[in-house]
Amino acid sequence: MNKRSASLACYEYGKGVAEKDLTEAVRLYRLSADQGDARGQCLLGMCYEYGKGVAETDLTEAMRLYRLSANQGNSRGQYNLGLCYEHGKGGVEKDLAEAVRLYRLSANQGNARAVLSRNVL
Repeated sequence: MNKRSASLACYEYGKGVAEKDLTEAVRLYRLSADQGDARGQCLLGMCYEYGKGVAETDLTEAMRLYRLSANQGNSRGQYNLGLCYEHGKGGVEKDLAEAVRLYRLSANQGNARAVLSRNVL
């Protein structure tokens, strides 16, 4: 993770900045995502999934961003994409085999949540 990527969540959580600002967080996530940063894509996807700093939730956009992130090997993107397949969210059919595959990729990078999810399925 590079220095720019590490500081992306500062505005979302109010760390190291004057105050929490979700609009600014989304702006920065979008800039990062548009430059192909896998972490920025995943974080922006989470904003769309949970409706944080965006006009409304958009699971299809969240899924698209998770896929971009996962395809670059981002562990959290792989995990979040796996959740979409496990539960049939974001415009995809429920596909437990694909969910397990994604959880395995994420778990192999040390994502504890992915280890648990993989073992449950």
